[in-house]
Amino acid sequence: MISFSMISGSSFASGLDLIMYYGTRSTGLGGAALATATDGYAPFYNPASMTKIEKAATAINFVPLFNRYKAPMGANNAQKTGDWVFGPLFYVGGAYKLGDRWAVGLAAYPTALQGGKYSGQNFGLVTDKDVSVSLARIVIGPSIAFKVNDYFSLGASYNIAYNEYKKETGVSNPLNPPASFHLSSKVKQWDFKGAKVSAHFGKYKGLSGAIAYRIPVKLKMKGSTTVTTALGPTKFDTTQSLTLPGQFEASIAYEWVPDTFLTHFAYQYTFNSVLKKDEAILKGSSALGFQADRVSRKLGYKDGQTFHGGAEYTFHPENGDRFRVGAGAGVDLTFTTESLASPVLQPANVGVIYGLGASWLRGPHEFGLGATFYDNNKKVDTLDASINQSQSYTGKYTGQTVTGVFDYQWKF
Repeated sequence: MISFSMISGSSFASGLDLIMYYGTRSTGLGGAALATATDGYAPFYNPASMTKIEKAATAINFVPLFNRYKAPMGANNAQKTGDWVFGPLFYVGGAYKLGDRWAVGLAAYPTALQGGKYSGQNFGLVTDKDVSVSLARIVIGPSIAFKVNDYFSLGASYNIAYNEYKKETGVSNPLNPPASFHLSSKVKQWDFKGAKVSAHFGKYKGLSGAIAYRIPVKLKMKGSTTVTTALGPTKFDTTQSLTLPGQFEASIAYEWVPDTFLTHFAYQYTFNSVLKKDEAILKGSSALGFQADRVSRKLGYKDGQTFHGGAEYTFHPENGDRFRVGAGAGVDLTFTTESLASPVLQPANVGVIYGLGASWLRGPHEFGLGATFYDNNKKVDTLDASINQSQSYTGKYTGQTVTGVFDYQWKF
């Protein structure tokens, strides 16, 4: 019989949101975008700002994301280095004005949190297995905006999304190796529930501002889980419930020198406290010793706060081109509680990510290139009593995340 109540590999290290997403300009402003997304990224960041485009704007963006974690695992809390994990993020979207007051948009993009991965781990008599986690949400989002007056607009977007959650974990039982096992789960679901509403103000004497609210979404994903013991693998139908947190955002931007020097600051409040536990139902798994066919792990999240800020400078050479460069940072306070750490999560109370971006604007074309870097180090001295001691360990946890940003925009 297997005695098991908690699983590792929760994917919610900093809520379900990355600190920075799409676009060279947003990257160079530390992730701040709400007040300045008056381009092809408006359907994603702020639908209301679509009324600020001249006639139409499109954007294509590719963001290769790489991350690697190091954590204490196994006997004597030995430090182990995880694999480099690749997450291909992308954005394709645009907006079109329908006369003076109305604008519509459409965009497709993933939102994802790619956790760590450790290949070739052993769990008693079950050998050469992975420990990993990933959550992906791919969205198709139509949007609409209405200009109330020359300075104020309202907007909304609707999300049609495909969700996929995968995790692999295992439990070692040194006193009874045959009772050790590995678990591999994949669940998925389409949903038609997501939405965002927003407002945009400006530009008035160089000042722009915006607010937005994303509603929470409850998911009930279905799939299967394979539990491998010393006797071999057994597959179970699986149901996983998950709530995507709501989020409020506000930002302000100011042009100190018109079309030349700008600063932008943003604040996000994410309602992460809805992420109380990671629980799945494995139908029939009680035959292997899972209590009430369930596996569950405490998350213990708090509502999170994220701050973004950056500055950009635009050069104006005599040939009429423009070159825009920016630098900024995002500070995230939404990480897991350190006493609930696992090898595929990076426990921290504060996380900082740095961004650089540069764009070349020629006529209706804009070419952009950017990069972000995040590094985290945290020592965990104690673990929550609910954590299975063969899955999480005290010691030093580190992680690095690097992204590139490549984008093109066409405005006409």
